Amino acid sequence: MALRGGYARAIPPARPDAVIRFDIEAVGNSTMLRWTLFLEDPIPSEAEVVRMRKRLNTLINANLRFNFGQ
Repeated sequence: MALRGGYARAIPPARPDAVIRFDIEAVGNSTMLRWTLFLEDPIPSEAEVVRMRKRLNTLINANLRFNFGQ
C-alpha cells in the first residue's frame, strides 16, 4: 500500500514526491509492520534522511501505539 498527501506533507513539504509503502506480514501469532520511504532525485543528505526517518517513526509507530492504548 502506498500513501501520498497527508504523510508526504508531514515529512517535509518540500518533498511532495515522497511515497511510503507499508508491508504487513503475519509472523506466528504476531504481525510485523515495515514501512519504506521512496523519494525521487535529488537524494537528500544523510542528515535529512535521519530527520525524515525520525519523523516517520513518530507518525507511524508512536501515534499508532497511542491510538491503541499501548
